[in-house]
Amino acid sequence: MLVLNFHAFPDAMPGGFIGVDVFFVISGFLITGIIARELELGRFSLVEFYNRRIRRIFPALIVVLCATSMLGWFWMLPSAFAQLGRDSFASAAFLANIALLLQSGYFDVESAKKPLLHLWSLGIEEQFYLFWPLLLMLAARLRMSIIAMAAMLGIGSFLLNVALIGPNPIATFYLPFTRAFELLAGAVLACGWINVSHSSIASNRRAWIGVALIAAAAAILDSHSAFPGWWAVLPVAGSALLLSAPAAWVNRVVLASPPLVWIGLISYPLYLWHWPLLVFGGIIKFGPLTLPERELILLASALLAWATYRFVETPFRFGVPSRRKIFSLGAGMAMIAVAGIAVIWGRGFDFRLPPEIRAMASVPTESFKWRFHECLLDLSREMTFADTCVERDRRPLVLLWGDSTAAALLPGLRKAQEQRGFSIAQLTSSSCIPALNADIVSIPIAAQ
Repeated sequence: MLVLNFHAFPDAMPGGFIGVDVFFVISGFLITGIIARELELGRFSLVEFYNRRIRRIFPALIVVLCATSMLGWFWMLPSAFAQLGRDSFASAAFLANIALLLQSGYFDVESAKKPLLHLWSLGIEEQFYLFWPLLLMLAARLRMSIIAMAAMLGIGSFLLNVALIGPNPIATFYLPFTRAFELLAGAVLACGWINVSHSSIASNRRAWIGVALIAAAAAILDSHSAFPGWWAVLPVAGSALLLSAPAAWVNRVVLASPPLVWIGLISYPLYLWHWPLLVFGGIIKFGPLTLPERELILLASALLAWATYRFVETPFRFGVPSRRKIFSLGAGMAMIAVAGIAVIWGRGFDFRLPPEIRAMASVPTESFKWRFHECLLDLSREMTFADTCVERDRRPLVLLWGDSTAAALLPGLRKAQEQRGFSIAQLTSSSCIPALNADIVSIPIAAQ
């Protein structure tokens, strides 16, 4: 719910992205607890574990990836559709976080146009569970303390996260090594559960502190925060405290209420559906979505999530396990990966579009000519335009003023300069619409 509200209403909940961190702690707690109990009883099977993961993850993901590719076929230009093909392949291979790391940051303007951006978290989770069960099996065989191993690895991961958040924040956000401490926090709690006090007073105290830490993170943090870094302590510690207090009032009454339990049941497909629908809503409208439109999209996401849970997830996940189900799910995911490769190879299949649209779409963006960090600023990093942003040698002077959409006009204006005598002043900033205010007199062009 935190993530959905952050994506749909970012101004109302600027730190809602920490919902993913809450999820990581819960995931580490639940799955490590299951594996540890099965190891203790001597009945853990690695093959069965991965079978359960496939039945849990693949069905809804296959449906959403297929639907996203179909929407892309009808509504995306070739270059964007080719990028969607790359992201689909990476998502099918559970490498979405690595693919996004090589492209851009989570909070960048271009990332908001990627329908599969949100699957980075699924990549981290599945990469973690490729190795964590093996380490747990090794610990059980060597009679090592699982808590000690999880704590040591978690501390190492957290220190690596703190060390890299300054020099390489994007890698720190996306890499499994710098996120593992969040899942391991849940693992430590799962294995140390017996040592936690379950009295009513202690449980309520831990639960309310946990709620306060999560709420503080959601309210304080925003897209400019150095996250995860030290800030991740807030949602991770808050989630662990809340999980450790099942007897607390907030857990027994609030989180166990029927509406929230229902949201919990459909939470996975709801997470999968909401972001592609928001992105394609903006693409189809060709502009920012209004508040009612965003609310309707979240409602549609909930309805699709319920249908996916009822008719897709439940039969595969809770039905009788069989090799046929596993094979069909594996084949379906492989076909999505192959389809993604085909879209890349076909360069977005421009034959889908009318000739006049293909002609316009084939014009290169030449974004390298937009003068990033010189006359197209990122206001979270730079606040001053370079002197070269205003040409002073010719008249008339054309002012290019706006966001990156305005900056994209620069190559065309440069070409027009070859035939017409005029100069250009470029004062642009990413994600910053032009707005008149009292500070406008301070820009360099005022002296012209």
